[in-house]
Amino acid sequence: MKITAIVAVSENNIIGVNGRIPWHIPEDLKRFKAETYGHALIVGRETFKSIGKPLPGRHSFIVSKEWLYRPNTDLRTHCKSISDAIARAKNKEYEKAYIIGGENIYRDGMQYCDEVHLTRVHTTVEYRPDDIVARFYDEYFLLPWEANFQAFDSGQTSDGKASFYKYVRVR
Repeated sequence: MKITAIVAVSENNIIGVNGRIPWHIPEDLKRFKAETYGHALIVGRETFKSIGKPLPGRHSFIVSKEWLYRPNTDLRTHCKSISDAIARAKNKEYEKAYIIGGENIYRDGMQYCDEVHLTRVHTTVEYRPDDIVARFYDEYFLLPWEANFQAFDSGQTSDGKASFYKYVRVR
């Protein structure tokens, strides 16, 4: 099974503020839907909660150390770790799984990724000191002691607000 992290991140490495994505880029949302539709999603509990429901056409493997008191369904499975989520997705015979956040899931899941699909949003996100800020750092997957990734420029939005990059693990 191929595992890909898919993330949109600002120039100052922000992926979310107070449980929300701090921008709205329709082209990026369409790209996310097209890439992930029909595949497994590996998502943290708080990120899943912020989405509010399983996304249509995709099975959410929700990673949490806390019990969620909800039964598994055709579109939702609760998992105790990222490796558990990957094993369960493989058992359901998914060809691809996408890691979609939040911050801890990206950081801990990068070791399993074959690719990273990164949208660089050309903005600096402002936030207050008491805001809960989620971040994503390139170091999560570009550290010299980890497997190297090769970068490919995949274009940008029609309005130039964001650029798309694909990083492929070099084995």
